[in-house]
Amino acid sequence: MDVRADVPWNSGLAGLTARYLDEQNFVFCWYDGGSLVLARVESGNFIFMGAVSYTWLPGATRAMRLMVSSGGTGLFVDGVPWMSSPYVGVAGQTKAGLFNRNSSSNLWDNFSARPVQ
Repeated sequence: MDVRADVPWNSGLAGLTARYLDEQNFVFCWYDGGSLVLARVESGNFIFMGAVSYTWLPGATRAMRLMVSSGGTGLFVDGVPWMSSPYVGVAGQTKAGLFNRNSSSNLWDNFSARPVQ
């Protein structure tokens, strides 16, 4: 699954979700005001997959991409790969979405989700 959106981050946490089965099972990434983070929830348990320091000024638009395929999981910003994991997600789950927490001012544009092998 290849999930993409343009995100003009302002505050809080803003990112993408992929391979969403239910609130107990999904993969997600976000920017938290100082780091890009990659994580998943399996059977209701939060599993941290990694983080990397990143500077994103409020109001600046970045193209976020979360790729989950048979080759693993990758987090990209503006076309640059920032993080990867061998985790392949829950096969066959095709729901994707946007992630926002602690902010009412984050927006998204050009959202797309498509299947990949």
